[in-house]
Amino acid sequence: MKQHQLGLALSAAFFLSACGGGGGDEASQPVVPPSTTVTSTPFDVSGIAAKGLLANAIVRAHPVKDDGQPDLSIVLKETVTDQDGRYTLSIPTQPGRLYVVRISAKDDGSTTQKDEITGQAQALPAGFALRAVIQAESSVTKTDLNITPFTEMATAAAIKASGGLTKANKDQAQSNLVQMLGFDPSKVKPTDISAASTDEEKKLAIMLTSVAQLAREGALGCADKTQSGDKIKCVVEKLAEASKPDSTKPGSVGGIDVAAKLVEAVNKVVTTPELNKGKVDDSLVNVALGNLKGDGTPAPVSSATDVAAAKKLFDELRTSASSLLRPDAGATLSALDKEAERFGAALDEVQDPLNMAVKTSSALLSGIQGMIDYSLGKGSVSGNGFLGDVPGGPSYLPAVSCAVYQDADRQVLATAPANGKFLFCAVRYGLTTFNDPAQGGKLVLAHVRQRFFITPGATSTEYSYTARSQVFVCKDASTVCGSSSAFSVTSAQTAPATDFSGSIKLALEQDKIKSFEISGDLPAMFKDQVTVPKSAADTLYNPSGKSSLTLKGSRNLILAATAKKGDLETVSLEGKVTVFKDGGSTVDSEISLLTGSQLVNRVVADGSVAREPAAFEINLVAGTPKAQMDGKLRIGGISGSMSKPTDVQLNGNLRNKNADGSLGLSFFSGAVSAKLSGYELFDEAKPKSATNNYKGTLTLEGALTAEQRPQLKLNLSLSSSAWTGANDAKLDGQYKVLNKDKVETLVIALTASQNATTGKAGFKLSEATSGLNFLTDGEQSLIDLKKGEVKIGVIDVRNGRITFTNGEFWSLQ
Repeated sequence: MKQHQLGLALSAAFFLSACGGGGGDEASQPVVPPSTTVTSTPFDVSGIAAKGLLANAIVRAHPVKDDGQPDLSIVLKETVTDQDGRYTLSIPTQPGRLYVVRISAKDDGSTTQKDEITGQAQALPAGFALRAVIQAESSVTKTDLNITPFTEMATAAAIKASGGLTKANKDQAQSNLVQMLGFDPSKVKPTDISAASTDEEKKLAIMLTSVAQLAREGALGCADKTQSGDKIKCVVEKLAEASKPDSTKPGSVGGIDVAAKLVEAVNKVVTTPELNKGKVDDSLVNVALGNLKGDGTPAPVSSATDVAAAKKLFDELRTSASSLLRPDAGATLSALDKEAERFGAALDEVQDPLNMAVKTSSALLSGIQGMIDYSLGKGSVSGNGFLGDVPGGPSYLPAVSCAVYQDADRQVLATAPANGKFLFCAVRYGLTTFNDPAQGGKLVLAHVRQRFFITPGATSTEYSYTARSQVFVCKDASTVCGSSSAFSVTSAQTAPATDFSGSIKLALEQDKIKSFEISGDLPAMFKDQVTVPKSAADTLYNPSGKSSLTLKGSRNLILAATAKKGDLETVSLEGKVTVFKDGGSTVDSEISLLTGSQLVNRVVADGSVAREPAAFEINLVAGTPKAQMDGKLRIGGISGSMSKPTDVQLNGNLRNKNADGSLGLSFFSGAVSAKLSGYELFDEAKPKSATNNYKGTLTLEGALTAEQRPQLKLNLSLSSSAWTGANDAKLDGQYKVLNKDKVETLVIALTASQNATTGKAGFKLSEATSGLNFLTDGEQSLIDLKKGEVKIGVIDVRNGRITFTNGEFWSLQ
């Protein structure tokens, strides 16, 4: 997949960021008015209570005692939620003090929750409760506070910490929750997936539906509960019990890994139409999934004052992310852009040799199988391998085709099994049109191929081959020409002049190839796109080079009698592909396929012996002049085409190389996924448009750095349509900056999207450990900078300066 969006994703991230114990079984408590001797300030709190929407639930505000425990004996204010889970309280508060807002079910069973999966109202039992914490501020008189099982987790974690519910413990627990999810659930409107409108609403809806899924399954030790409401209460309490003050993810309860169970539930929601209503894609929850599967180590909460915290944030962005993402003086690419460019090239240099290995092995093996079938009177004199895989070619043009001949020169086709003695196969790599000067400037077709002559050996399971790369120039542009009808057929290889050769050894079962070993040399590798073939350099990466292939494998046999279109046949693989720059003295790249690698082939038609590749899953070590990667590469969504896969995933490490060829540090360690959606409907022959379009999505999860630069821990997703007029580019994710001791110092959440009409990118940035955040629609030049809900300054995008509310200034330059 030729998607080099990594640099774009991370450059966009920098632009956006550096611009310019459980709810419990407490019984109902009497209402005790607050002391009249202390001056209080009304604090208006409004929000929605949800695990589905909680209707007719009790809402009470309680102070926190000096020992850090909520004082449930004092109810400062009380109300009930409406049918949509909404509530409003005006709480008498003292600035700086903490208060708990607690949602609980009525004892008479009249409190219900609207289940996210079924949409039905379910009665909740007495004792069900959810909580959230607020801190009164002298400069803030009202706040939004949505209360869910996730705010309950944060509240429970803070209460468990040493000293109980103190400001420091509240801040750390809240930061841990935001670090885990990538957003603050108390500020996001809870709703079900089908009604969610913003990405953050969709994220929260997925997470709440995942809690519903845990309850539905009776997970987390709740399987003994018979009523839906009891299961919900049990699951919510287990999540709270598993919450930890020193971790961004829940721990274990009763020997059950709660984080792992939550990951399973989230994955089920985003992959099951019944649960996701077809409204979400899995990239929305990449941040939460990555953190739930991570080590759980939280970044410490910032103890700096508002202005100092803001200065520290932007200073850190300058010295860390900026050093990765801004070009050095006199350079056009940043350090990270350079690494990303090399990364994309390295992926290409892995894909192209694999393409050659797949086509070559397909030609040799499918050709020999066809020859065996013909000799037994069971097949035709010619046949094809996988179809439609010739870049620039028509859908009917096979990438691999073979025929059985009577003579060693492959001039006379066999007419009967007895005279079919020699095999010819062609592997096509590309087709183009050009105005040929040799034919008076006439527009003609040209295509390139590797030609294989395959000859039986001393036994029925031994064969030898010779291979040559060729360029065909046709007499017109109307159809693909063969040897007899071409204007010219020339060798693409400049040296050596002799054909390359190798051997094939087979094991048969019921006259079908069960396992194989291929060993030998091949011509130099064709370029992925054919340009005007005036010279060998137009078609080959290294015209005087060569390639070598050692490959062995075995497969599960699907016989033609039982083969159905779309059936999958798996070939286990192990071997090596080596590409040389010249006649064999200098290695250009090398790919080792390790044990566990496999190629999945798809049956082309009912009753057919023809196969097309469907997916690769390869454990590899791949080295190029620019980089080395090791790990697992999966190429899927191929649909018969190795050159246009729609799903590429890499899990492992990429190490760029130094000028002397030695390995540098690991540029990227983690997982990369690149996907195309709607590509099957895209017509390459037509210009991209609103109706001829596809979307690409790139996601990254792991650690990223460059030479002499800091390390970032990333979880980013970037998507956009190939047609730029769609104005639908979107960035979502989180990145963490590590200091020289590898300790996380910043945890930054980023969301951005284009305005469909103007193309302007609006974005939101929030930093978990300090609470700093800002939001812009991409149009305004003055942006409010806040800490929590308190405005602490204004960012002037035009001059790159922050004016703080205390009168101080700070330059972003």
